[in-house]
Amino acid sequence: MIRETARILIRAIQQYGKPDDFIGHIGGDDFVVITTAPAVDNVCQAIIAEFEKTVPSFYNETDRSNGYIIAHDRKGQEQKVPLLSFPSG
Repeated sequence: MIRETARILIRAIQQYGKPDDFIGHIGGDDFVVITTAPAVDNVCQAIIAEFEKTVPSFYNETDRSNGYIIAHDRKGQEQKVPLLSFPSG
């Protein structure tokens, strides 16, 4: 999912950004995108739309239907973990 997120960011910048825009991977699931003010709305809308379209394919039908996956936390406790979403805001 990290790689796919990077691909989504790259495609959005290629489509709506400028050649000197910057995409960086800070670590984990954190990225940074630097673009111009005129492009920012289109870039963000493209990223969010593509992310929301692509991410469900990483989950099986049951998980998509439930809206979460079952995983174990660091203490070994079973948890319901929401499906990934792209933070807006």
